[in-house]
Amino acid sequence: MKLFFREGLFSYKSYRIAFIGQSVSFIGSWIHFIGQSWLAYQLTHSPIGLGMIGFGSTIPSLLFSILSGMTADRFSKLKILILSQFSNCCLSFLLGLLSYLKMINFYELLLLSFAMGVFNNLELPSRQTLLLSYLPNNEIKRAIAMNAFLFNSARLIGPAVAGIILPLYGPSICFFINGISYILSIGSFIWASAKNERSKDQPSGHSTKKNFFVLISNPAVFYPSILLGIVTLFGWSYSVLLPYISSQIYHQGSKGLALFYSSNGFGAISAALLISFFPNRFSSSTLQSLSMILFSFSLFLFSFFPPFFFSILIVSFLGFSLSLFVSATTMFLQERISDSMRGMTFGLTTFFFQGFFAIGNLLMGSLAQFLGTKLSLMIGSVICFTAFFSLRIRSE
Repeated sequence: MKLFFREGLFSYKSYRIAFIGQSVSFIGSWIHFIGQSWLAYQLTHSPIGLGMIGFGSTIPSLLFSILSGMTADRFSKLKILILSQFSNCCLSFLLGLLSYLKMINFYELLLLSFAMGVFNNLELPSRQTLLLSYLPNNEIKRAIAMNAFLFNSARLIGPAVAGIILPLYGPSICFFINGISYILSIGSFIWASAKNERSKDQPSGHSTKKNFFVLISNPAVFYPSILLGIVTLFGWSYSVLLPYISSQIYHQGSKGLALFYSSNGFGAISAALLISFFPNRFSSSTLQSLSMILFSFSLFLFSFFPPFFFSILIVSFLGFSLSLFVSATTMFLQERISDSMRGMTFGLTTFFFQGFFAIGNLLMGSLAQFLGTKLSLMIGSVICFTAFFSLRIRSE
């Protein structure tokens, strides 16, 4: 244990403090997400209502991600993080109170979910850039992988906790827990920044508008970002079909769906751990190639709907390869830009990855409705594979 804190990421005290706070916040956010989904279903008893809430909370990533990245490079990242997380803290407590008093309707929930999505999007580039500022440049790869590990671990822990407390206390407790997690996160980043000697968190003196055009005119940045958007639209969106596949194809219902999600999360965590422990074994470019080949092949194989337990294994490979690809792409981009553009680059990847996910869900659902689930997955795998090799040639 002592060796663990003497070497690697956790030997840097500021990063260690912020990591703990971010861990609590991630878990709180997933608990909030489950409570919000359940409340939406209670208010509407309709899958359309669930879709609208999900769309409302993710569409800010499409609308504001690039602007949020510019803001992170232009102003104090710590102040942006405090403002955003404190705003979401207040909104979480408000939602918890309204839910507890049963004084909320669907449209108020939709408005609150959109507002929280805006603040989440505003703080994301600032938080990620601030975390990297606590570390030397040679630890960036490991830090990006650790962030992926943390996100996917919280994706497993948060819903599990929510599944225990939600039947006992209702959705309001989920929102109160998230509000408390924001307080702990804010405190950890303030403490970490006070202990940090590597960066004074000074706003960039460069023109953010000029930096943006420099960024997107660089083929080594632009084409991998476009590929990330294509993979999100036609690849990652396969996950929206998992409930249908579990129920209608394999006739496994909610138990099968839980196995799909668990195996997918296990694969994603495995990929993050692999990069964390062996950050320099392969270049980010090599990891991009290997992960995209594996992802496209796995998605193509999954489209044939093999025996159920074999499909569980394939879904774990999908989680592994997609997590590896996203981490490798993020590392690839961060290695090729200056410190003054880190926030903007995170904003760009958020735009193409999280922002396009909302559209990808609608697109894949529509394709499956008109062309069938099997053909939709097959088309998605072919598009991802073709786009990777064509855009890779252009970026070199």
